[in-house]
Amino acid sequence: EQRQAMSKTGTTHIVSTSGLHVVLAAFALAFVVGAFPVPRWAQVALMAAILAVYASAAGLQPPVVRAVLMMLAFFYAYMVRRGFDGLSGLGFAGSLSLLWAPELVQDIGFQLSMVAVGSLMLFTRPPDVASFSLPEWALRYLEASVVVTLATAPLLAYHFGTVPLMSIPANMLVVPVLGVVIA
Repeated sequence: EQRQAMSKTGTTHIVSTSGLHVVLAAFALAFVVGAFPVPRWAQVALMAAILAVYASAAGLQPPVVRAVLMMLAFFYAYMVRRGFDGLSGLGFAGSLSLLWAPELVQDIGFQLSMVAVGSLMLFTRPPDVASFSLPEWALRYLEASVVVTLATAPLLAYHFGTVPLMSIPANMLVVPVLGVVIA
């Protein structure tokens, strides 16, 4: 009953290990590791090892592997003092995943993960961290929720016969709390 309710509201990713969990955990880890006076390469090596263990413990699910690979690309950019290009990171993660296991192209988890993250990279922009404004953050968050819902709707309709429109308000309520819980 609970699983069905979460499917209808599009919040299943909140209780299952997902790419969102990896990103939240990776940034919390980076915050902690960054507090120690060690070289960037050592920080990145430690975070890579922890994320690899995390992905293995999660059963190497496609969205988790995609997120870990993207975070490794992000941390690599940090290590060499370059900006991170999200679409390139997504392309890197997707290509590596498909080279490792070509059958993933048919996996709904892989498809949803790639489409959701790709749509975020293409059609949203993060809020300006330097000038924090709660209304701006709320607007960006709403924008991201709408974009992901619309982008994944065709896949959800095809595979599950439904599009959870309640996912927009449900995720608006639950995901901010998830960030605190995961961290």
